Amino acid sequence: MDLTNLSTQLLLKKSPIFTRLAHTDKVFPNLDYYRQAPAPAASSDFLDAQVEEAEVRRAHYYTMNVAINAAVTWGVANFVLNAVNILNPSKDVLALATVEIELQGMAVGESGVFVWRGKPIFVKHRTPEDIAREAAVPMSELRDAQNDIDRVVDPDWLVCIGICTHLGCVPLAMDNAGEFNGYYCPCHGSHYDGSGRIRKGPAPLNLEVPPYSFMDEKTILIG
Repeated sequence: MDLTNLSTQLLLKKSPIFTRLAHTDKVFPNLDYYRQAPAPAASSDFLDAQVEEAEVRRAHYYTMNVAINAAVTWGVANFVLNAVNILNPSKDVLALATVEIELQGMAVGESGVFVWRGKPIFVKHRTPEDIAREAAVPMSELRDAQNDIDRVVDPDWLVCIGICTHLGCVPLAMDNAGEFNGYYCPCHGSHYDGSGRIRKGPAPLNLEVPPYSFMDEKTILIG
């Protein structure tokens, strides 16, 4: 009896770790059902549709862009106009911006005081002597040199703002006040002549002439 072969057989029977099994009988699933075939080439109709859709989107984008820009522009313009209107004077202020002065009852040699924008307006109906005297004043004698003819629209009428150019006082508007037959400011001793020009005292400038025009022979419009 071959003991070696017997031992080998017994060992093989008692040691299953040496058993080799083949797995060739396993069945793998078929996944062809889930696999997609290659996409067919795009047709010309499909490409045309894509191009048309892109053009529609582009036109829509441009339209929206123009509409938004127009709305923003209108909003900004409206805001600016409202801001400017706030700064504009009201109708009441505009109504006071001009004033009509009737000269019918003012005789030659008389003076009158009126109000324009809260400022006193001196109006004098000058005599021929007043006109000749002021026209003959040499420019070398004047601190603020101005010809009389440059300060009046009509030589018969002197129109000026009655505020002293020194410290803003109101000079006396009585007939031929001061040393030069015009206006006199008693606050600091400024003398103006019959053309409203500074002749003596601390005032540096002539009385201001407001913007005015003659509506007719006996009515002036100031402002």
